[in-house]
Amino acid sequence: MEEEKIIFQKASKLQKKWALLVRGTSGAGKTYSALMLAKELAGKDGKVCLVDTENISSTHYANKFDFDVVDYNTLSNNNHDPKGYFKIIDLVIENGYKVLIIDSFSHVWNGRNGILEIVENLSQTEFKTKSGYSNSFGAWIKGNKMYKDLIDKIVMNGKIHIICTGRTKQAYDMEGGKPIKKGMELQQRDGIEYEFDAVINVENSKPGFATVEKDRTGVFNTDGELLIPEVGQRMLNYYDKK
Repeated sequence: MEEEKIIFQKASKLQKKWALLVRGTSGAGKTYSALMLAKELAGKDGKVCLVDTENISSTHYANKFDFDVVDYNTLSNNNHDPKGYFKIIDLVIENGYKVLIIDSFSHVWNGRNGILEIVENLSQTEFKTKSGYSNSFGAWIKGNKMYKDLIDKIVMNGKIHIICTGRTKQAYDMEGGKPIKKGMELQQRDGIEYEFDAVINVENSKPGFATVEKDRTGVFNTDGELLIPEVGQRMLNYYDKK
């Protein structure tokens, strides 16, 4: 057997593009924040495309930002199978956009024919046992692979910056028979935060202010900060400089 060839090369940030997750509840400013950062990240002549799964609510900001929009629900007949997002990402890259916003990425998880529905359908069909029981374990193996493949496409494409927005909701634990608030929970698979370069949270109580969930780049202020164009410029400079 021939020895495998291992290619060693000088590491450079120029090999990478941004994968940012902006989390928040309804009305917290996820779309506005994503558009503002994308405008700066695209540079002077760069184009921004927003894939809208929220009934083209992003067009409310058309007078504030220059961007193209894809009405994903109409285009896909409200089908959020991950394969459809693969095609969109490829088309956005082919058409020369610098930044893609997926607003909201939560639909891939819990939207119509998203991962949760796909797994449920698989457990009742392809992975149903001969005795009639559903095999959710086998269904989740397949569903998780579909989900992971899309995440890899987003964070490893190397050709376009991608900003995803994600919905959060109040999560609870039961203590002494009473529901106790335990913080905000992202409507996505557990652990998705690990896949992105940075994850920031926006809240209704502090319009335009972002706190940092994680940041591999050091671009965002760990104490939180107001999202202004200068933050987007820092994002642009991070991958433009070696």
